[in-house]
Amino acid sequence: MESKGVPQYLCRSAAMALMVCTSMLAQRQPALAASLSDPVIINDCHINNSRAYISAYKPLAITFSNRRPIAADEVHFTVEYGAKTAHIVDTGTFSQNIGIHHAFDAFTGLLSYGFSPKRCTVNYVHFMDGTVWTPKPPPTATSAHH
Repeated sequence: MESKGVPQYLCRSAAMALMVCTSMLAQRQPALAASLSDPVIINDCHINNSRAYISAYKPLAITFSNRRPIAADEVHFTVEYGAKTAHIVDTGTFSQNIGIHHAFDAFTGLLSYGFSPKRCTVNYVHFMDGTVWTPKPPPTATSAHH
């Protein structure tokens, strides 16, 4: 059955291509934990790899932005990938609302688990005026006492 001059197989092909692209985009999104009050946000966090094992040359890519008007000069990240955790420290001058894209040596030689880490978070930010930001600890469960 054709609809107005468009063969049905073309419509099915287009729908299938859209589903594949959507699923591929969804897979590239790691858990980027951030709140509106966080001064530094992670825009992207992924593994650059096309092999069975992670490349030896800076396979971890993180793109982040400082949202405060005061420049940051040190940012600490925690990245979970596979069964490993990497603690990354990036130093430099990170001005407000400028996307910073850096690659890091982490997870080299590890079996590839795809492009997306399980989790990618900011743990610490030092600003050039001497102030420091750390995330608030998650709320703890309170137990009822009888």
